[in-house]
Amino acid sequence: MTEGHTTRILGLDPQESGVLLQQLWEHLRRPEFLYVHRWQVGDLLVWDNGATQHRATCDYALPLRRLMHRTATAGEEALGVAIR
Repeated sequence: MTEGHTTRILGLDPQESGVLLQQLWEHLRRPEFLYVHRWQVGDLLVWDNGATQHRATCDYALPLRRLMHRTATAGEEALGVAIR
């Protein structure tokens, strides 16, 4: 669930869903829940896409680049999903 891709919570009326989502987004942006990485040459950063709200920031000047690789695991356990 991310702010940019979530439009509503199913099962709630649209207004109630909007209010709850706004509260969730505000909660997630609280400073005690943020991690901002200050990149240095040789850094390696790993995160769990399924359990982390993340957003790239353009905190470097071109022509500098970051090299990114993505890896994924398979199965419900890897996704943290309980299917009944």
